Amino acid sequence: MLGQKIFLGKYRPKDHFTAIDGLFGIPASTPAEKIILDVWMKLAKIPDFILAPSQRMIDYIGHYHPEKPRYVIPNPFASEVMEKAPVEPVHAPIRLVTSFVLRPEKRPEILIEAYGLLSPEERQRLKIDMYGGGVLLDKMRRLVKEKGLGEGIELHGSVPTEELHRAKIDSDVMVSTSYGFDNQPMMFLEALAAGCAILYCDPYLREGTNKNNSILVEPTAESFAAGLRRIINSPSDITFMKQASKKSAKDFNYQSYGAKFNKILEDLANSRLHSE
Repeated sequence: MLGQKIFLGKYRPKDHFTAIDGLFGIPASTPAEKIILDVWMKLAKIPDFILAPSQRMIDYIGHYHPEKPRYVIPNPFASEVMEKAPVEPVHAPIRLVTSFVLRPEKRPEILIEAYGLLSPEERQRLKIDMYGGGVLLDKMRRLVKEKGLGEGIELHGSVPTEELHRAKIDSDVMVSTSYGFDNQPMMFLEALAAGCAILYCDPYLREGTNKNNSILVEPTAESFAAGLRRIINSPSDITFMKQASKKSAKDFNYQSYGAKFNKILEDLANSRLHSE
């Protein structure tokens, strides 16, 4: 513990970082969040340069360490079964899928509430499969039952990876209700590989999302309901978005990651040569 404190500069008062709540959409209001930020930024001061998987993290760290060289290198993803799967036209009913641990920061209730705001006729045109275990699984199952939405929403709990990948291939839209929590969600990489459009609410989640393959809404149930209506009313657009996701997947495979990493190393080497 003592070694960790010294390593992180715990005993250097000048290296204190004041947390800014909501900076680039990241909360830092509680004592725990402020402590994490302080330790995180002390750690970020040590290396010669920073690698981060998202522009959000680069901008965030850059606020506290503007002098540090910083590079975005998104995490890669590979799944042979998903990569080989063709993109199918949109299904009827349209199939939506979520895939995350059911915890408060993922806000799974937002999608359930949004679906409940649709008319019975609108709900018949959608099928929602929610995957993942977690502390909110039973609560979400009760919520679906209480709202009488069982015909359109199924919570599967935790399933084997192979089953999960197959479910995404057979889906049309991947939904993320997370806001101010995620950095570069793995589920977005899976959506690209599987050929799913993306419905999400956090504007800082830029890696893997673009105007051709994604629908960005506000982080409320009402706004998600509007997004669901857009999906229902424009199924041909969803087919186009699915194809756009599949095309984007190549930018996040391991070959692309290797090329980006080598380019960063070349840039660093050249910068060092020019500074000597």
